[in-house]
Amino acid sequence: MRGKCNILFLIQSDFVGGAEVVLHILLSRLDKMKFKCILLFYKKGKTSEYFSDLGMECIVIEDTSRRLQFIKKVVLKGKIDMGYFYSFLNLREAIVMKSFKIPLVFHGHNLYTPANKICSFRQRKQIFRAIDCLADQVITCSKAVKQQFKGMAFYRQAKTIYNGIDTRRFLLKKKV
Repeated sequence: MRGKCNILFLIQSDFVGGAEVVLHILLSRLDKMKFKCILLFYKKGKTSEYFSDLGMECIVIEDTSRRLQFIKKVVLKGKIDMGYFYSFLNLREAIVMKSFKIPLVFHGHNLYTPANKICSFRQRKQIFRAIDCLADQVITCSKAVKQQFKGMAFYRQAKTIYNGIDTRRFLLKKKV
C-alpha cells in the first residue's frame, strides 16, 4: 500500500437518511493525510450535493455497466486499496472489487432495509449470505442490527460501532 489508503465509498441512496448522515460525519473526521476518499454516487441529486462540502473526489455514474467499468479501471490502476458499502444494492460493485481482492467493509445501519419490501425471506437470507461472503469486515450501528444480521446467516463476528454524534451541534457559541 502507498502512503495514503485510497477508499472507494459506494453511495447508492438518492435521499439523505441516517446512514448518509453517519457517513458524512465519519468522512468529515477522517485524517486526510492518511486516507484519500473517492465517493461514487449512483445519481446526481440531494445525496451527492450533501457530500460535496467535504472536498473529496465525488463521481456520479448512473449507468450500472459504466459504474462497473469505472471500478475495474481504478482498481487495475492501483488507485483503490479498500471499498466501503452499506446497501445490498451495491452487491454488483462489491463483487467486482472482491474479484480483484480489494478488502471490503459493509456497514449495516438498518433493521428494515429496502430488501424487506421487495424480497422474500429466502431472498433476503441469500443477500445477507452474499454480504457475509464479500465483506472482510462487517460493522453494525447497534446490537439490535447485529442480531438481525446474525439471524440472517452472518457467520463471522460483526462489530458494533454506535453512530457518532456530530459534536459541532453542541459547541458553545462565542459571545461577541
